[in-house]
Amino acid sequence: MRCAGNARAALLITALALSGCAIAPSAPISAGAESAWQSRQAALAAIPAWTLAGRIAVNNDTASDGAPDAANNSSAINISATLNWAQQPNDYRIEVVPPFGQGAINLEGNGAGVMIRLPGGRRLSAADPEALLYQQTNLRLPISSLRYWVMGRPDPAFAAHKALDDSGRALWLEQSGWRVEFLRYNQINGLDMPDKLTVTRPPLRLRLVIDRWEL
Repeated sequence: MRCAGNARAALLITALALSGCAIAPSAPISAGAESAWQSRQAALAAIPAWTLAGRIAVNNDTASDGAPDAANNSSAINISATLNWAQQPNDYRIEVVPPFGQGAINLEGNGAGVMIRLPGGRRLSAADPEALLYQQTNLRLPISSLRYWVMGRPDPAFAAHKALDDSGRALWLEQSGWRVEFLRYNQINGLDMPDKLTVTRPPLRLRLVIDRWEL
């Protein structure tokens, strides 16, 4: 990816929200914590729709990933932006607004595919968000899993390792080489929802602070 594409790549990484770590064994979990976890997961799965607003920061140290074309990349991508995400059972809309509102990106998807509106009015579509991201940035990221991770849930499509606190909340999750760490929760409508988390898979690290949840 040459310099001309770095800004677009950074924005796409941010828009599609995300970050290989080896899968660590699950930490020992007490029966009480596991029971609370199961009850909590059932409550989260029953939420039909949600929206969030927050802030994200992405660091992608492309020079350290060993890619053959790393010499053509900037040594790192660092970007911060605001994030608005509306999720329905099968449809979603993600808006990413960089500082000063320039170069905003909108992502809309459903079970049939995904479409991105890029700065300048350009539109691109694909069958799935991971394919679209790879097409534009040469990065493979688990975009579809993030809708679960932001809620403190593992993606049901993949095996997960986890550590829990005594209340049954995830301290961290690991799935498919990705590590999600939950740094803080806030109670929304009687449920503890993550409001600060990181998603990492070298060379990418995504930090997300959620300022507002609506369930």
